Amino acid sequence: MVLFHRYTFEAEITIMNKTFFRLVVVALVLLFASNTYAQQGKKLYEDNCQSCHTIGKGNTVGPDLKGVGAKYPEAWIIKWIKNSQAMVKAKDPKAVAIFNQFNQIPMPPFESMSDADIKAVMAYVKSQSGAKK
Repeated sequence: MVLFHRYTFEAEITIMNKTFFRLVVVALVLLFASNTYAQQGKKLYEDNCQSCHTIGKGNTVGPDLKGVGAKYPEAWIIKWIKNSQAMVKAKDPKAVAIFNQFNQIPMPPFESMSDADIKAVMAYVKSQSGAKK
């Protein structure tokens, strides 16, 4: 005896509802994780960056960080934050330009910051720059 699966519209709706529900759960988890990451970055920013940088309030001792993630590649920013002077000494054109623009005041190295910490700061800066998460 051959059994045939009877296709029904109700079965399709059930499958679509399950898929939609799964997508909503994944989106909420990612949104929560992104906000948590940015909150970790906020603390790191306040402890390490805020004394020389603003986000959207103009240049101070260092450049305004609003939109910095759109101006420079992530790997470059990480390298810059860890040791900007090594990049200046290596004659990286962007590093030299920033160094000269800000009166050759060196940014202190943050070699002890992990890449994950720096990415968290970048997530916070992005969240404060008016960029979509």
